Order: sequence, then structure tokens, then C-alpha cells
Amino acid sequence: MSGQAEASSKSEARLCGELVWIVDSAASHHVTNKSSNVSNYIATDGRTVPLTNGQTADAMGKGSPLLNPQTGVPFYLKEVLYVPSLADNVLSVRAVTRHGGAVHFVEDTCAVH
Repeated sequence: MSGQAEASSKSEARLCGELVWIVDSAASHHVTNKSSNVSNYIATDGRTVPLTNGQTADAMGKGSPLLNPQTGVPFYLKEVLYVPSLADNVLSVRAVTRHGGAVHFVEDTCAVH
């Protein structure tokens, strides 16, 4: 991932283009609830995502959405799972760092590098 985006940690979400993403330090993967959010879409079979309530949700595919933050440079997220049953899009801090990026929280701002 390249570029930088900022999100408000007070509301845990920031509008990136037309998408709202929840920044989650416990999530293992980035997830989106709309397949139209991703490019290079590939259907997946049998993949599940653990949820905070102990249940799992089915991932139907994966791809790379382009994020257009209100500040910073547009960038693609890698390997974002499409999970239609979720209410929100989730940006995983762990996935950002796994792909060589960094997430910094300062006061009410979250910067993704």
C-alpha cells in the first residue's frame, strides 16, 4: 500500500471517497460489505472471518478497493475480503502493518502510511 490517509479516531471512521471505513486494531483482515467497492475482484469459496462476538461470517470474494481520502494521496488496499453480511467496512491495522504500512494515532487523528 502506498500513500497516506487520515481518519478521525473520535468517530472511528472517515469518509474516503464515498466509503466509510472503521479503523480496527483487532481485525485480522480488511473487509468490505459491497463487492462493487473492489477492483480485481476474485470469488472465494469457504473462507470465513472471525467476528468480535465469537461467530464467523462468510467471505464471498476479495479484491483491492481504491481509497480516496479527504486528505492525502489515493491508494489501493490489498486483499480486502468481501463479506456482505457485515454492516461496515473495516480497515485492519494488523493488515496494514502486515503489508509494510504503518498506522499512527495522534490525538483525534489516525494516519495510515
